[in-house]
Amino acid sequence: MSNNYKTSKSGFEIQDKETGHILLVKYENDVYQGVVIMPEQNEQLPLATWIKGENPFQNDNCFEGMQSGYAPNGYWWFNISPSIPFSKIMKEVEDLNKSGGFFRNLFKPKVRIERKLADIVIKSNQTGYIFIDIMNDLGGAAEEIMKASNLIQMTYAYARRSAATALYLQGLVDRDVFDHNLSFFNAVQVKTEHSVEFQELSFSEAIEYMQTYNPIITRMLIKKMAVIASEYVAPNEQLSDTDLIRAVMDAYSE
Repeated sequence: MSNNYKTSKSGFEIQDKETGHILLVKYENDVYQGVVIMPEQNEQLPLATWIKGENPFQNDNCFEGMQSGYAPNGYWWFNISPSIPFSKIMKEVEDLNKSGGFFRNLFKPKVRIERKLADIVIKSNQTGYIFIDIMNDLGGAAEEIMKASNLIQMTYAYARRSAATALYLQGLVDRDVFDHNLSFFNAVQVKTEHSVEFQELSFSEAIEYMQTYNPIITRMLIKKMAVIASEYVAPNEQLSDTDLIRAVMDAYSE
């Protein structure tokens, strides 16, 4: 089985390749906080927190569950099997957070206080469409964003391109609007920095920003939408957020 997980100092993400179900876990101050996302069921299940050293997964190779009892809104179920045991994934996260070494224990790095995109953008839109809200909120702060650091500008470009891609696939904007946002992204990329590290950081910051609207917005979801938008023609109908995510996940499974 190829890897279906990603780890970082701030947590991990697993997406089961058969079910499309996602386990998204944040790690901070030795505490894990997770949510299970079932896109095709439009369901999200928050998990009880657990601390470093604990393993809440009874089966280290599979995490599954289902609705029991009366369910007026329908029964949910999930099944997530990581490509390596959960315990090893958590160890990777915890190892990334180890200070280690005499020098690092003796000399502490300076605390860097840097503005993020979320510090500039004011959330003022509630249209019922996640990506319209993202696009409109970003647009309201565009002037200030373009006066900020290269990182914030590039993060903005990634978030704007991602939102435009989603709106195009939903049939909410036409191809000209989609292409305009791609051109804008390319222009910002040229005027900032070209290094792989900088671009990866900008993309990660954009995902982190968009997850403040909904944690279902993952790197896998955004990357798959980009592939679909480049290879297929958008439908002649308007899709809800739920229908869009279901269609993208179905395409990922195929």
